[in-house]
Amino acid sequence: MKKKLIALVCALALAVGLVGCSLSTPDSVGTIGEVDIPSGLYLLAQFDAYQTAADLASDDQDATKVSSFLKATITVDDATGETAVVSDYVAQKTLENLESYAAIETRFDALGGVLTPVGIDTLVEESPFCLGRHTVDGKDYLLMKPIHADFALLGAYKCDEYGNCWYKGTMRNFNVVMATAADTVIAECEYIVPVGDIEPENVHTYGMCVNYIVEGDRK
Repeated sequence: MKKKLIALVCALALAVGLVGCSLSTPDSVGTIGEVDIPSGLYLLAQFDAYQTAADLASDDQDATKVSSFLKATITVDDATGETAVVSDYVAQKTLENLESYAAIETRFDALGGVLTPVGIDTLVEESPFCLGRHTVDGKDYLLMKPIHADFALLGAYKCDEYGNCWYKGTMRNFNVVMATAADTVIAECEYIVPVGDIEPENVHTYGMCVNYIVEGDRK
């Protein structure tokens, strides 16, 4: 229950942050090396870092109270007893997440393909689309020829007014992936609902990935 509450609070904070981002902040928060860091990615990196810190919280620490938890001290290594202030830990983890992203993106550009850990030690490595195995930051990836689309048409059951999508049944098979595989994403949904109607932990495709919403026929 505690972890569900943490996820809910973090997701709400992320949703508010995304709204603010769309209204007042630029698309990019800066660069790491020559890699541009989108605002949405920065917020997701922060969310992931905060959730990691929340998982390290002791029983008497309440990570759902964000402002006070950020000032708390957590144990980050049980073996050595190393501790850190949550705000410092989140900042460091956020930077590490973004640095890993930048390293992989740099490798993408240099190799001309897409790196993925999926398919290692399987028949995928023998595919004509696989250009070999590469190691980035000590982790193995397969270099795959990229397949990119100009447009992706999503079929969602519900979308809110910011484009956050919820899929029903087999709608989840390919829509989630295709939402990140095209320059322009159009979501056709059976119902357009107010923001907040879809619980944050039930969002399958984030609004940051959706360019247009169309209300279609109800089946």
